[in-house]
Amino acid sequence: MTALVLALALPVLPGCSATDRGPAETSSAAASPSKPGESAPSVSAVDVRAAEFQSKWWTWASAPEAVNPVTDTTGEHCAQGQPGDVWLVAGSFGGAVARRCVIPAGLPIAGPVVNLVSPDAAGCESFLERAGGEVSVLKGGTPKIVEVTPVRFEFTAQKGNPSGFRAGRNEGYGCGLWFTVDPLPAGRHQLVIKGHSGDFTVQATYNLTVKDASGL
Repeated sequence: MTALVLALALPVLPGCSATDRGPAETSSAAASPSKPGESAPSVSAVDVRAAEFQSKWWTWASAPEAVNPVTDTTGEHCAQGQPGDVWLVAGSFGGAVARRCVIPAGLPIAGPVVNLVSPDAAGCESFLERAGGEVSVLKGGTPKIVEVTPVRFEFTAQKGNPSGFRAGRNEGYGCGLWFTVDPLPAGRHQLVIKGHSGDFTVQATYNLTVKDASGL
């Protein structure tokens, strides 16, 4: 992807986009994303604006197609390559997907509402102007959405990734609308991500089972 619209969209990477600027931040309430210059929401110390986080997510999302979390249509690969300190989620390359995932308790959740990786910072401007989205969590959990302005970072893509990145080290500018959710209590939850940038739309529904140390 050269500047892929990620949803969870370098062309256009997988990213999630949404309905109007002013994404929802709770299970049902609407809220505006943080703007540049404002302090980012403090959710479990996950800073989606940091180059380190962008690198972590893009490396995870650049797995081979057979186990790629963006092309996954069922959730069978949701645990593949997870970093261990945060549970990453993705959207799709366009359209709606539904996934079932089992995740360990105690981990914050983070991912894109709609996002992009561009070869230069200018490529992010029009993308952000047309981006919007909302995120909801059924049964506990308050998503917080942050607008990420261009941040330069490096990431590692694996051979056979569906975005067309060359295998090995890549670099670019990441941007978009991203969200975080504090660790969810043990039990079943539904996370719904809806996003758009221009004509590109994404909807990802995650049916999550959060298990504590006892497996419950």
